[in-house]
Amino acid sequence: NLGAMEEAAGELENACESYRRAVAIDPAGFVPYVNLSDSLLVLGDRPGAIEALRVAATLAPDQAVA
Repeated sequence: NLGAMEEAAGELENACESYRRAVAIDPAGFVPYVNLSDSLLVLGDRPGAIEALRVAATLAPDQAVA
């Protein structure tokens, strides 16, 4: 997906925006929240990363995220 490509290219701000668009399209999507969390953490936004993971955990409590 676009966010993953941007993340791989080091364009983390753009990746975050792509993940946020994915969440807006499908708010029940677990993976975009996890990906958003990863990018936010690398950018130094720990509170944002934690919040994204909290949402992901709420959406899919049976999924393990390391």
